[in-house]
Amino acid sequence: MALTVTDDVGDISSKGGSVFKAQARTSAGANLGTPDTVHDFGDVASSTFKDKTPREARYNEAGEKKKSELGNRDTGFTVNLMQRGLKVIDSIRNETRSAYFLSLRKMSESNALTGGTQWSFAFGQINPDVEFSLPGGEIPCTFEGYILETAITLTPGELTSWAGNTTTFPATITIPAGDWCKIVEVTT
Repeated sequence: MALTVTDDVGDISSKGGSVFKAQARTSAGANLGTPDTVHDFGDVASSTFKDKTPREARYNEAGEKKKSELGNRDTGFTVNLMQRGLKVIDSIRNETRSAYFLSLRKMSESNALTGGTQWSFAFGQINPDVEFSLPGGEIPCTFEGYILETAITLTPGELTSWAGNTTTFPATITIPAGDWCKIVEVTT
């Protein structure tokens, strides 16, 4: 696969989209027998995204580096939730313990130069940890991304119900088998 990186000032963005939603799924990523509601976790103060695979050096007995091998892939994201009402605290502490989720993150606001908004769809689990400090009070909510064995495909109708009526996705979106997320840019 060839690199497709280009120099494009339109891709510079310093603000996120402040949206995090999740829907309970089976451990394989399929809808539950009765599909779960899409849950909106409210405004996001800040977030981090990770998809990291370290290279681990291999040395011969003389101490010369001969090659490197890929280490373990670490995937997921953390959103710092602004809401810390009882429903949010109890949901994270109690309802996420054994559940699997499909998540939606609005990763950027509409870009003035390209007109695009980045959205990510990801599969995994939410860590059932609640910890916050006052003043401030944001709750870090960590989503651990899991590699799928079977693809998850969302139709335009499902996508619009997830993102709201202000966003129209042009086609189906598929998180492919062998990956944990799909990032798309939707032009508004």
